[in-house]
Amino acid sequence: MASGRLCSLMTAVALLGVGSVGVLVSALASAQTSKGQWISPPLPASSASAAGAASSAGPPSSPPPVGSSPPGTYEERWVPPAGEGAPPSAPGLRRGPTPGYGQAQPPGYYPYPPPPPYGYPEYVYEPPPPPEPRHRSPSSSLWLGVRGGVLFPAGHLYDEGIDPYYPYGRNWSDVASTGPLFELNLGGRFGRRYLVFVLWEHAVLGTGSDPNWQTLFGSQKSATTDFAGVGFRWSSNPDEVGLALEFGLGYRWFRERWESGYRLNMEGFGEFRFGLGADIRVSRAVTITPMLAISQGVFTDREQGFPGQPLQPIHSYGASHQTLTLTLGGHFDLLGGN
Repeated sequence: MASGRLCSLMTAVALLGVGSVGVLVSALASAQTSKGQWISPPLPASSASAAGAASSAGPPSSPPPVGSSPPGTYEERWVPPAGEGAPPSAPGLRRGPTPGYGQAQPPGYYPYPPPPPYGYPEYVYEPPPPPEPRHRSPSSSLWLGVRGGVLFPAGHLYDEGIDPYYPYGRNWSDVASTGPLFELNLGGRFGRRYLVFVLWEHAVLGTGSDPNWQTLFGSQKSATTDFAGVGFRWSSNPDEVGLALEFGLGYRWFRERWESGYRLNMEGFGEFRFGLGADIRVSRAVTITPMLAISQGVFTDREQGFPGQPLQPIHSYGASHQTLTLTLGGHFDLLGGN
């Protein structure tokens, strides 16, 4: 009788221990399921292949219910598809606001809004195109100018002598000297830097250095020279201050009169002029040009006239003469474009 009771007591204790272990195992399983993972013993080969096939099919569009996996399988935390939540490269992350300054980022969060779809595109800075240059000078215009300065005559009026290989030159400075000049220019600007124009230069010369002319013919009444031709001009910087180069070709006259009535007339075509100066832009329509110019030519027609007689050719040979001019000019761009 006593042995029967002892067996019943041991059986009850064993059943109570088994029940407690079952309750403890169920509690642990619920705790692991709430964390999103379930650890099971290793699967057999057939179950592992089935689980691999299921995982290759991709994650479902909605989370499966917890505990729906068959017994003995591995249950992984659900990850939303791409575009519906966190990017596939960061499973398990959730959207959240950007932490404030000095605050740590909570685990499992990334800044809101998320990058589309796996990060923002790289920003490449492209500088804006340069602004269109603003020119003070017009690209084309009607060009009008006036100059004033001084002219220095040099060289020979003609060469005289029986033998042309041993001529005797009559110096221009013997009959005339330095005097003021006045010049007009009229032309057109094109390409902003280039000008083509016609010119007329007039100079009033002083008394020559040889007193024999005054002894023979009296004091000098007048001595003038004129130069008319075409010119070309180039400016290195027509908008501000630049170098100015001029080239001219034309026809020169020289006229002189004495009190006795004696007179000289000299003229010739083919005189070449070269000028070097500065182009100073004052406004869109006005420029100032200081210029140094030299010219060289030959008086091909040489005549003289005695009192009461008509002009007669001077029996002589042609000789080279030169002029040196220093001028300051003001020019105007009228009807300019651009």
